[in-house]
Amino acid sequence: MNKKLNAAEGAYNKILNICSGDIVIGIGTGSTTDIFTQTFLPKLKNRITKIYSSSHRSTKLLDSLGFAVVESLPTTQCIDIYVDGADEIDIDLNLIKGGGGAHYREKMLTKASSYFLCIADDSKRVNALGAFGIPVEIRAERLDFVKKELLGHFPEFSQRDALSDNGNVLADLRGKILEEPIKFEKIVNGIEGVVEVGIFAVDRPNLAIIGLENGYELMESSMA
Repeated sequence: MNKKLNAAEGAYNKILNICSGDIVIGIGTGSTTDIFTQTFLPKLKNRITKIYSSSHRSTKLLDSLGFAVVESLPTTQCIDIYVDGADEIDIDLNLIKGGGGAHYREKMLTKASSYFLCIADDSKRVNALGAFGIPVEIRAERLDFVKKELLGHFPEFSQRDALSDNGNVLADLRGKILEEPIKFEKIVNGIEGVVEVGIFAVDRPNLAIIGLENGYELMESSMA
């Protein structure tokens, strides 16, 4: 818990640094993001003019804290800062996200944000993505076709029991380490019937804040 709390505190400090006035903010989904939302977001409440949420779960938490969440997804780049976690982070800030099945909305909020701030504890750092598994959201009517196509690229395909917030099938790909995450993000998203894949390589965060036992550290892309 301390590591996650430290990452969340680092995000709060960073927001104070880069946002001087009123802000439009997006909130992701996950345990570390929940800690940020519960502990630090209320401190910014008087400055937040609009708030977007990536999932029903996050919306429920925000509602309980008295925030009025915008129900629709943004159609323009209108979010000043988006705060979210990750299931894996590589040295170039490529991410795997979607353990909670919210990666479609997470990616939409990422695209609508001027600044994407990723928060995670140090267990999420990896040399290359893939060991966690790669979440995919799929239209039900195209499931058989998509599964066949994906098994041409990944050894293992497992379908989840739960559907996404959008009512689509959720599945996970395993058995492959992604040496070229941008390439595979494009390959998977290019399959007809795939709604979104949980590889965040094209839309990487601007900065990751990694929670440690004592404090946190800033992680910037080795490609910067």
